[in-house]
Amino acid sequence: LNNNQSLPDIFHENVSVSSMASKFLMFLVNDLLDYYQIKMQAFTIIPKLFNVAETLRQTVDLLRIKAQTMNIKLNFTCGEFLPKMLRSDPERIQQVVINLITNAIKYSKSKSVIDIR
Repeated sequence: LNNNQSLPDIFHENVSVSSMASKFLMFLVNDLLDYYQIKMQAFTIIPKLFNVAETLRQTVDLLRIKAQTMNIKLNFTCGEFLPKMLRSDPERIQQVVINLITNAIKYSKSKSVIDIR
């Protein structure tokens, strides 16, 4: 739907927001599932090779809308020290980054700027 150029811009924006909101909801549900897996001692980490910068960028983009609703600017800069590829569990890394950024947004004042490097 979002690739259809004949639709109005507001439609594309709404599709993007809806997509990001559904991804965020999925992360929340997965957090709950992980909590119960940990509690039942059945939690597993599934390492795989992934692009670190792209994963972080997607995660920041997911939270940028939340920051904008609170009048907070969210900046992301990928440093050269970061490896391009990493073998780890990208979902767990996303969970940690989401928790850190969500807390930064929660405790920041309106018109703040959060720089993620």
